[in-house]
Amino acid sequence: MKKTVALFVVLLLATIIPNLAAKERHGADTVIVKKNAQVVRGELIAVKDHAVLVLDSVTKGDSTVQVSDMASLSVKIAKKSNPWEAGILGFVVGGAVGALVGRKLGESEGSLIDVETESTIGGAAIGGLVVGSGAYLIAKKKKTEVYNFEGKSPEEIEIILVRLRTYSRVPDFR
Repeated sequence: MKKTVALFVVLLLATIIPNLAAKERHGADTVIVKKNAQVVRGELIAVKDHAVLVLDSVTKGDSTVQVSDMASLSVKIAKKSNPWEAGILGFVVGGAVGALVGRKLGESEGSLIDVETESTIGGAAIGGLVVGSGAYLIAKKKKTEVYNFEGKSPEEIEIILVRLRTYSRVPDFR
């Protein structure tokens, strides 16, 4: 019994502790298609007045791309929801449901599980891990936004650049 409770506590801590660590801000994943059909892929580092700075995923160096050279820019963005919060909430909900199911299995006659408490804890752990993992993966899913620069007025381009700054590693770069 004590080993089962200890295992449950260890699993809970393993889920919560990584979220407590300090995280370095990362820019969004970007794909820039230039007017000459050249493609630049990498992390969006900063957005300047008339250019974007990207950490190129191929060369591992910085690439500055002028807005006037861009045909389009796509940005892969993580949803605003925190996947760890969704995972922990899913763990709690799944654990509660799993505990109820495990308890019922432990109470039923002819069940392979004889000990009600252990089946309740086991059900909570399994339910929590399954539902929590699913909630984490759903919340972690990313979406892609595509911005076209061709044919845009300077005012429209400025609006796009302001939005892109929020997705960069250094949003207040000047």
